[in-house]
Amino acid sequence: MVKSNPHGVIVERTSMFDHDPIARSVGDMMAANWNVTFNFVGPDPYTKRVFYGSIVIKDGKATVK
Repeated sequence: MVKSNPHGVIVERTSMFDHDPIARSVGDMMAANWNVTFNFVGPDPYTKRVFYGSIVIKDGKATVK
């Protein structure tokens, strides 16, 4: 999904230590040349952590690891 429609992937920070809780699309962050890494868990970060990964945005490109 990040590759085919980055504007359709919305990142919402859930950390209580984060100073920017606003949800943003990966496509918007790529267009703004952010350099940031988002770690994620799923299928539900609060109740069921089965898989883990990260979205790395650097120099206008996004990579999922």
